[in-house]
Amino acid sequence: MRPWRLLVLLIATPCLAQTPGNCAVGQATGTLDASGVEVTYPVTGGIAYGPGISADYFVPKDSRLSPLYAASIWIGGTVEGEFRVAGATYGQGGPDNDHFEFWPGPLDDGATLPDPDDCSAWDRIWVVSVDDIEAYERTGVATDDLRDWPVGLGAGAVDASGQPLTATNRDQSLDLGSGERPVIFGTQTAFWVLNDVGNQHRTTESLPLGIEVAVTAFVVSSAVPIFDQSSFVRYRITNRSDKPIEDLMFALWADPDLGNAGDDYVGVDTTRSLSYVYNADEPDDGNYGLRPPAFGVRVMGGVSIEGERYRLGSFMTATGGDYGRADPQLAAQYERAMRGVWSDGTPITAMGNGYNQGGEITTFTFPGDPTFSEFWSEERTGRPHLPRSWPSDRRFWSTTAPAPLPSGASTEVDLGFLFAQGDSRLGSVYDLFLQSDLVQDAYDDGSLFQTRARYVPPPPTRPILASDLVVGPNPTSRTLTLRVRLPLDAPARLTLVDALGRRVEAIDRVVWPAGETAFQIDASRLAPGHYLARLDIRGQPSVTRQITIIH
Repeated sequence: MRPWRLLVLLIATPCLAQTPGNCAVGQATGTLDASGVEVTYPVTGGIAYGPGISADYFVPKDSRLSPLYAASIWIGGTVEGEFRVAGATYGQGGPDNDHFEFWPGPLDDGATLPDPDDCSAWDRIWVVSVDDIEAYERTGVATDDLRDWPVGLGAGAVDASGQPLTATNRDQSLDLGSGERPVIFGTQTAFWVLNDVGNQHRTTESLPLGIEVAVTAFVVSSAVPIFDQSSFVRYRITNRSDKPIEDLMFALWADPDLGNAGDDYVGVDTTRSLSYVYNADEPDDGNYGLRPPAFGVRVMGGVSIEGERYRLGSFMTATGGDYGRADPQLAAQYERAMRGVWSDGTPITAMGNGYNQGGEITTFTFPGDPTFSEFWSEERTGRPHLPRSWPSDRRFWSTTAPAPLPSGASTEVDLGFLFAQGDSRLGSVYDLFLQSDLVQDAYDDGSLFQTRARYVPPPPTRPILASDLVVGPNPTSRTLTLRVRLPLDAPARLTLVDALGRRVEAIDRVVWPAGETAFQIDASRLAPGHYLARLDIRGQPSVTRQITIIH
């Protein structure tokens, strides 16, 4: 080696904020199956896909049908002017290779590994259920995961009086004999820890961010299908490096194969932070049959460093032949993808497939409501109208808006993986919207993350035997009043559409109260003509009223 080359290496080496280790790809998996969904998590940052597994997400559980082939997390941000990212899709060649970019275990201060050459001590996912605790209380025999519950790694636990345990060392586990118990969300909870420093980032070729990710996943056994057939994950991200991450972004990448992978559509509801997949036709040839379901991922929230709830900043999809310009490979392409730009730098334009279509620039593909064939959705790709999208296999990724993460700080992102099966493909989407609001309400009031043996559902909704929709004055030129009358509390949607079926107004509520509820619409801003008010209540025929606007 020439002397000047040696000098360059000696100068350059200290500039690395984190030096990647030489850890092997983790092999551990953990399965949650104590409800109406069964999902397997690998320790590589994926969901239902990783070393040795794929499409391991079954809902309804006993059907052995899957809406999801693969999913994984991406975490990126700028460190000292350079974008860094940890994330992979398929591991670049299959679930058994070494291209995943998260490794098992925690980090020390300065984002250093406890053992630079070996992360295997933490190659494990701990799974504990309420039944495991009940069995221990009855017999005194604990499962391995209950006995070894990793309090020292940050897994939730309480003492005999119910007070949270504070870890005193990294190897600390439960003292079951003294009354210590794990915190179990829902009915069954899994916990594991990841880092992005364990080895080279062979997919993105990025330097590590220096982050530690503690993952808590759980399922809920419930008489309410939306809870029983859903799964939930909390990602707690800690910046262990000595450098701030200027604009941390979290993305969930997914390859949803809803039964048959070849007839899927996707979309995003930006008001709900809900990304979803649904069938483009009926029936589903992948054995979901005549009533194809809808499956979605809702960013329920979390604690950003500024104390605000996380929200989506972008949603992108790869459809059919778009994979080449959509799927990222290197770090710069991941940055574009997470910021809502095609991999070649082209912005998304709201029209057609979103690539060089001449529409308005946006960071969201297909945000229109497909249940109304609203523009811009896969049901209606242009204005005034264009053909529906061509059904095919889909991939998508949804990314939170960027937020700073200082050195030593932590933040959380909470996701709900939701499933709804209505009376038709679009009925399933409609049900997914309303039912995801039920989940969000339970998240907001804290009941979703309560520890309990079984989820206690709200009182069951009784059949709505009669309802009414009164509009007036009719015709009108000024203020239009719509009065909804219900004999019982019920989930419902009230919609006003024009003569072409385009939505003018829509009011969704998770639960509408019994009695009369009135809404007023300024008719003077509507074009003269005929309109239709429609009241949809789950489980009964729609109620419609014709309205005439005059000026």
